[in-house]
Amino acid sequence: MNKLSRIAELILLVAAISLMVLFLSSCQYDLASMFQHSTSNGSNFS
Repeated sequence: MNKLSRIAELILLVAAISLMVLFLSSCQYDLASMFQHSTSNGSNFS
């Protein structure tokens, strides 16, 4: 029983970490595209 709960905790931890990584990677992609747009607008402005 104790071993099973430890395995469940491990699975939950791995799932949480993978979700966080997915979320961060998607945010990073959005930020990168926004940054590219802002820099291109800045160069056009100047």
